[in-house]
Amino acid sequence: MKKSLIASFVLLCTCLCHAQTKVFKEVSEEISSHFETIRQDNVLLGYLVFTTLEKASADSFNYKLTIMDENLNDIGTVNFREQKLHFQSVAFEQDILCVSYFKSNFCNVEFKSRKAHKEGFENAKSWVFLQFLNLEGKIIGTSQVKTDVWYDKAHYSPKPKTYYGAGRQKQAIQVKNLPNKGFACFFREETKNTLLIYNTAGQLTWKKPVTDYADYFGLWTSGSNAYLLMKKKDPIPDAGYELLGYSTSDSTTFPKYTLKDKQGNPLKVLTF
Repeated sequence: MKKSLIASFVLLCTCLCHAQTKVFKEVSEEISSHFETIRQDNVLLGYLVFTTLEKASADSFNYKLTIMDENLNDIGTVNFREQKLHFQSVAFEQDILCVSYFKSNFCNVEFKSRKAHKEGFENAKSWVFLQFLNLEGKIIGTSQVKTDVWYDKAHYSPKPKTYYGAGRQKQAIQVKNLPNKGFACFFREETKNTLLIYNTAGQLTWKKPVTDYADYFGLWTSGSNAYLLMKKKDPIPDAGYELLGYSTSDSTTFPKYTLKDKQGNPLKVLTF
């Protein structure tokens, strides 16, 4: 048994070193990467590496997605070109990956002058950008939904004579798989929140505004239902949790459920 434990530890160290070697190599070449786990129903299936390559034009970059299995073996790669993207999350269902990004023509975009930055601010737009791809790395569909975010009129300059646009999402975009159905995507905006349901072909099934206000939302799926855990402001510490539910088959909204015990005491949520 001792030998088995040592062998398992060596294997784990080998896998971690393999992943770190890839990341360190890219950093040394001034290429930025994001390393993310791929899960289905909370079970680890593999890994996804999103890499920002060289700038392709004044407003676009070259990108690469590398799909790896649970042993960090490459099984698929896709190269593409897009506007400035910020990786957000990934989900897996029926051999299809749904990858979400925050896309903007202003946020973290470099402008050549103060004047160009000002014009960029006045014409700033952002989107929730989704890619649907198979395990071989072929993009089978995309979706782009405009999102309302806060933009900072002031520029920031990480180096001399550079002008970058700044903005803020209220919360990162969340995607989860719906077993035998597709994907659920939730994002927050300045004035509202939105829940999107897609099939595995990347086609939008329905879109629903979520008008409830909260400081935090967590997305979870179970069967054909999607749930949103909300954390609202409450004078009692760790209180204010509520649950919203939706049938993804017909967009029916379930009654809101406040998380309290039988005596009416608020419950603190530890995991979801």
